[in-house]
Amino acid sequence: MINLINNIISNNGYQSIDFDFDEPRFMITLFKARDENKQEYFLSLQAEEQDNEVAIQLLEEEAQSIFDKVRNSGKAERFFEKNCTMIVCHESLKIKKETIFSLEEDPYNFKKNVLTYSTGELLALQ
Repeated sequence: MINLINNIISNNGYQSIDFDFDEPRFMITLFKARDENKQEYFLSLQAEEQDNEVAIQLLEEEAQSIFDKVRNSGKAERFFEKNCTMIVCHESLKIKKETIFSLEEDPYNFKKNVLTYSTGELLALQ
């Protein structure tokens, strides 16, 4: 799913930023708008091994660590802190609705959107 999301973001005027997140459990890509008048970033993320506990850990620990790495890297502009949306791709059967709501309603670091999908939905999209 993350490859589809990355293609959609790229095809809508965003470029990926070369960034080593050093997070082996997650596939992560940071995007910045090509148009300098748009002050917006997107960060796509998908866990290698998906389950509800990994999603909870993302909420409680990993999101802040990722946010700090980008903010302190010198590769993102100041507006990153207020204008970055994290898109979390997660299989629908491997995450609880409560966890999705917790991620999306979390007021810290990123604005978060969780895209859930089934294997059948992913195959149909491809």
